[in-house]
This record gives sequence, structure tokens and C-alpha cells, in this order.
Amino acid sequence: MWTQTDVIKATGAVLAAGVQAAGFTGVAIDSRVAGPGDLYVSIVGDRNDGHGFVPELLGRGNKGFVIRGDRVEKLPAAMFTSAGAACFVVPDTLLALQDLAAFHRRRLDVRVLGITGTCGKTTTKEMVAAVFETTFATHKTRGNLNNHIGVPLTLLALSPSHQWAVVEMGMNHPGEIRRLAQIAAPGIGMITNVLPGHLEGVGSLEGVAAAKKELLEEMSGGTAILNHDDERVRAMAKGFAGQVFFFGTGPGVDIRVHSVRQSGSGMDLAVSTPSGEVRAHLDSFGPAMASNACAAVAAGFVAGIQPDKIAAGLQTWAPISGRLQVARLSNGAGLLDDTYNANPGSVAAAIRTVISLKNQGRAYLVLGDMMELGDHAVAEHEAIGKLAAQEGIDGIYACGAHAQAVARGASQAGMPESAIFLGAKDVLVERLAARLRSQDWVLVKGSRLMGMEEAVTGLKAAFLE
Repeated sequence: MWTQTDVIKATGAVLAAGVQAAGFTGVAIDSRVAGPGDLYVSIVGDRNDGHGFVPELLGRGNKGFVIRGDRVEKLPAAMFTSAGAACFVVPDTLLALQDLAAFHRRRLDVRVLGITGTCGKTTTKEMVAAVFETTFATHKTRGNLNNHIGVPLTLLALSPSHQWAVVEMGMNHPGEIRRLAQIAAPGIGMITNVLPGHLEGVGSLEGVAAAKKELLEEMSGGTAILNHDDERVRAMAKGFAGQVFFFGTGPGVDIRVHSVRQSGSGMDLAVSTPSGEVRAHLDSFGPAMASNACAAVAAGFVAGIQPDKIAAGLQTWAPISGRLQVARLSNGAGLLDDTYNANPGSVAAAIRTVISLKNQGRAYLVLGDMMELGDHAVAEHEAIGKLAAQEGIDGIYACGAHAQAVARGASQAGMPESAIFLGAKDVLVERLAARLRSQDWVLVKGSRLMGMEEAVTGLKAAFLE
């Protein structure tokens, strides 16, 4: 329950209308799902202004609203009073949402693990949650709601029964992770990697590293779980006031992948920890997934979970749709659907994964543009084309504004022009389908705005029996 006193204490709001004794059962920002007992926070977004839905919600019987001070003329106190509803006025409703989340997180006896990194955040979050759920009542970020709105909503969904919250934190500008860490107050901070991503907002790899490090800078002690294989992440241990645990593949790390055996159904992983070995089978492939799993093992170890339960938790994990999800086409060819999003680091990792699978067959890349790279866009797309050729990709099918840059990079690295195809997704799918054989593998990758799942659907349709 939220009392009006709680709301005022959390946000500093002025109560413009309402009966002091009234309370609320939850907090909502979406008018479509806000229940009568919820406190509705009117967020001003890029496309919609939540204040516009207030009259509708009043008509449906909602009794609590947070509005911006500059909307009071259009939404006067008398409107709320006549409906028997409470109205709280604040300067900034987004800030109020965040303050409500911070207040709620701190009034519950719950521990928080915050995860950030350029690639693998959502997958690692899911793996960590699967491990924690073997031992604790665990709450986690839904989907990838990892931004300045998603993290508050995640925390506001906590209940008194929860013991742990696994919270994913994303960013595209400096200062965002800092603010999310202030709200969530994690006792454990995990950083998976620092790779080219959101360069439009942070400018450089050094900018990415500085933005990710904000998580540790906002933690007063606690525990950091850091990827020792990434030199920029490894360097973040310096100056951290709390305890540090490294995960990775090299000697001397606290939690280490020491064996990976890949098979047709996934990979068998062995990870050493100070409390014993963890052995698990993952329904996925590639070094990036092994690293994500190692991070989850590290989190389980730090939380005091026994190795056998960590292994059991990992084996309940399943790949999320569009994130290195494996399918078989009806002709026997393998399909890696990694279409959810893309940046240079995740594309590079996915390329290496599909190369590791091709064996006697061929490996093809269907690639859409990578977004939010700013002035680095052309160079990064050229670099991906070059990497694909160098790693052994047998053919590239590229679409988007930077397809020519991908082709140029691949050509410079020695890929023959006859193996490079540019065009619309449907045309690329048709050309590739005519070439695929039973032992081949296809990786489909691109940023969310490119809608590369359409290519996955097209390939599957091309081989319907």
C-alpha cells in the first residue's frame, strides 16, 4: 500500500486535491493497465503525454494522480475533488516516478544486483535470475526494461516477499547508469563488457567505459563482479571500495570457465569457483554465451548459492527470442536468430559463434544496419565487413543505409564480390534460400529498427515443406 504521506515523502509533491486517508495499491504509467487502486503518474513521452489520459481515468474511477505543475491549468484541482480523487503536483513527473521507485526499494528488505555492459545484459540477467530462483524469491527486469523508466517500473513491482532483485541497467548517454544506480542502490554490481555501442551518445570506447563504471561509482562498498577478459572492465577494479570478484577464461580469476564442449544441441560448460565446480548444459552456443553463463555462476557464488543449485538454475535457462536463438530449416540448414538488436561488439560475437558451428558446411551473414553509432557508423560497418571476411563467413547479405560500407570492408579483406549481396530483405532472403544446403548455417543480425526478424520469417517460409 501507498499512503498519501508516502507519496509526498518520496516525491516532495504538493497535495492539490484528495482525502488525506486515501491510499493506493500500486503505481502505473500506462493508462491502459492502470487499475482503480493505482497511483497514475502522468509521464510526458516522445509520442504521448500521459496527462491527456487523466480525464478518461477519472471517468473509470481511478483515485490517484501525479501531474506536472505546468499542467494544472488544464487539470484543475476541482476536477479531482469532484471525482473524489487525489492529485499530487510535482515539477517533473519522470523524476517523481524515479523517486517513488527509490523510496519503495529502500522500504523493502530486498537485496539488489545491478547488471550493465555493452552486450549480453539481458541474457546474463535471465541466467542470473534462473540461478537465484533456485534458492531465493527473486524478482527481475521484465524483457529489457532497463532505462530511466524501465528500472523504476521494475523496482515498483517488488513485493515484501522478494529477497533478491536482478536489475538490468542500460544507457545511451553519460549519467544514465549513475542515476539508475542511485535509484536501485545495488549491493552487487556486475559489468559484462565494454564494446562499441551507443557511440553517438558517449563518443568513444573510453566514453562507454566511463558510463558503465558509473554503476560502481555509485555503490558505497558492496561487491563488484567484473569480466577479467575485458581489459577496460578489469581496470574498473582499481579504486573500488568494496570487494571484487573476477570472472573469465584466463588463469588466476576467481570464477573461471575451464572447459567448453560444443555439440549439436548446445554446449557443456565447466566453471570453477572457490566453493566448487559448476557443470551445466546450455541450449546455446559460442564464447559470448559461455561468458554470460560464467558471470551468472559468479553471481550465484557471491550470493552464497551452492554449485549444484547454480548448475540446476543454469539448465533451466532458455534463449530469449531473437537472442542467438537456434532453429533448423526444413532442409537441415541451421539458423541463428540474433535479431533483437545489434552493435559492433554483439555482431562480432555472433559472427564468431556461427563460424564455430559451420564445420563442413558454409556460414552466411544476413546483416542490417547497426544504429546509434554517430560519426563512427561508416567505419564500424566497414570493420564488421572486414571481420566477417577474416573470420571465414562464406557470404554476406546486407541491407540498410550502411550496406555498402559492410561490402567495402569485406571486399578489402578478400571476400570475392560474388559472395556479397546488397538489397531489400525479401530479395536477399530469396537469393540466400536458393544457395542454402543442409550443412550450412545462417546468422541474421541487425538493430531493432531494421526489423531483421522479417528475414528470419522469410527464410523459414522459403523452406516450408
